[in-house]
Amino acid sequence: MAFTAHAQQKQVTIGTGLFGQTEKHPGQRMANITIDAGMQRGKAMAKSPARMGVTQRKDLSKTERLVGYTTTDDMEITAYIGEAGTFSMGAFLTEQMLASYVGCRIIGVRFAVAKSIGRTRAFIYSAKNGGLVEEASQYQRTYEGWNTVMLNGEGVTIEAGVPIFFGFDYVETEDMAAAQDGALCLTGESTDGAFYAYGDFGQGLNLYSIDGGKLCVQLIVDISSLPAKDLDFTMLLSGAKYKQRGFKINALAAYDNVGRDSIFSYQLAYQFDDLQPVYYLCKDTIPDGKGDAWEINADIPDELSLGKHVFRVFVSEIEGEKPETHVNDTVEADFFLYDEAFMRQKIYMEIYNDQSSVYGALLNDVIAQMRQWMNEGMLSNQLIFTNNYKKGNKLAIADGQFLNDVYAYSYPTFTINRSYYPGEAYVAYEMNDYLSTGSTELCASILSSMIEEDINDPAFATINIHPEYNAATNMLSITLTGDVAEGIDDFFKEGLAATILLKEDNVTSTQVVYNFDTQRTSTNGKYSHNNVLRKFLTSPQGDRITVENGKYKIERVISLEKSWKPQNLSVVAFIANAVEEYTEENIYDIDITNANDMSLADVIDTSYEMNTTDVTKLYNIIFGTDTTSSKAIWNIDGEGDVNTSDVTALYNIIFGTAK
Repeated sequence: MAFTAHAQQKQVTIGTGLFGQTEKHPGQRMANITIDAGMQRGKAMAKSPARMGVTQRKDLSKTERLVGYTTTDDMEITAYIGEAGTFSMGAFLTEQMLASYVGCRIIGVRFAVAKSIGRTRAFIYSAKNGGLVEEASQYQRTYEGWNTVMLNGEGVTIEAGVPIFFGFDYVETEDMAAAQDGALCLTGESTDGAFYAYGDFGQGLNLYSIDGGKLCVQLIVDISSLPAKDLDFTMLLSGAKYKQRGFKINALAAYDNVGRDSIFSYQLAYQFDDLQPVYYLCKDTIPDGKGDAWEINADIPDELSLGKHVFRVFVSEIEGEKPETHVNDTVEADFFLYDEAFMRQKIYMEIYNDQSSVYGALLNDVIAQMRQWMNEGMLSNQLIFTNNYKKGNKLAIADGQFLNDVYAYSYPTFTINRSYYPGEAYVAYEMNDYLSTGSTELCASILSSMIEEDINDPAFATINIHPEYNAATNMLSITLTGDVAEGIDDFFKEGLAATILLKEDNVTSTQVVYNFDTQRTSTNGKYSHNNVLRKFLTSPQGDRITVENGKYKIERVISLEKSWKPQNLSVVAFIANAVEEYTEENIYDIDITNANDMSLADVIDTSYEMNTTDVTKLYNIIFGTDTTSSKAIWNIDGEGDVNTSDVTALYNIIFGTAK
């Protein structure tokens, strides 16, 4: 069944399933991806919030708290499915979001509807063993506005490490669907986890993310088991991981009052490694359930050595007392301290793409726009793109699957220098929500901003590419040389590794595409792919390099496949940490410290000096006026048969290999 929800001036579209996927690697991130049927424009059908009353508002006691992506009575948007049926709608709370409430009991569910949907079910599921387990459900008649459903019995105890999906069964009648007048209520902007559907929508029973806003659902939690006063950190942003000696760390640490009572004063601290902490006393009041943030501008201590260090922020005191619990009262981020580095040559964007996904084609359009801007001087030309295709695709290569397994949580996704940004949950990124808007230039601007942030990052090695191509033998020799910064052993403990690969432009193959006018997908059998990964000349994680007197050299030779066109090939090389294998412990520190590329079209010998006979033959071949051969290649109208000898002659003339 094609499933699409609609909202005022917004896309509300169902995405890929959360469960039933391969086990996630730490390099992966939960996807929020729309499918083909969901790429319709939202239709204007908002209901004025003034008409949507707050009914059945339950006055919370001091030991009860609303928990969820929204904790107010706001209802800004109404939405409809466009198809009659009953749909389990809700929000997905991660184990990190629930960590402060472990041991507390969920005693109720609140949800808002724009009109009564009759008697329906409120539910709570736990996410266990790769699926959902129903923990509680309760039926109750609904009314326009907010509805409160209190659970019978003891409720549901929040367990450590167990996410929760909660919500209600949304009922859309045939009349509602026909009138495009739904009862779903949303608020604010889309947030991962804030709007999900559970069911079988043609892709199997699963939990599917939806774009369009935050669904108006909330948990009612009994917090009587929590300390009276408690602060938990929810985020630490500390900027780029490489810090130069003499500079500062500018950080932002966010925290919530998760205790039962308001807090009137508290003391926070930051610390480098195990050095003396620096304390900050705040006398601002934080009501229970509310939060605040601390902007930190910290000098990096002179006594820190070069290499890897820890920047830590923690709660020191609450109203003069040590915190009762230590769950989430400390956050930290690793950083690397350096003295000197090189200018970065280029940024490497590795795309894990899919020929069977419309989003693959849309992202290709975005990259094409960026390359156009690069050619026009509107965007830095320091960007390199490579498409590593999903297993089973016609353009996939076996060696490339290692990286797909490590980073690709969905398709397409991408890494930027395979680098982890402190404060993010994962290494890889996706922008499929933006792609579904159909605005190529908007997406290109967003992606350009993301990538160009890394242009000024330090590099600890340089890369010079020296290719030599022999057209007669179709052999390509590549030599990499470069300099290595002093002191790299302080933070590249296992040394450096060089990766060399070949990619090709103008490769004709299949691709699923989407037409925004007709809102239909189709397979283009003659789609022109660019940046196609063809071959690794080293291992995908790189070959260890030997550094002597601050310099290195690595050589590789390859016989090019006959189907590859040398003039469309580029050599890509980059330097990163040397590791035996990617693990949960090192995935966040495997950075590409520098990258470079070179088109073979720049080095193929085109200096052959054609004589009059060759010029005449070339003209006659191209325009079909060759009277000495019964078969010319083609005429100007594209007619004529191919003569193998003429094709060879034409190739040799153009690329300077004619003897």
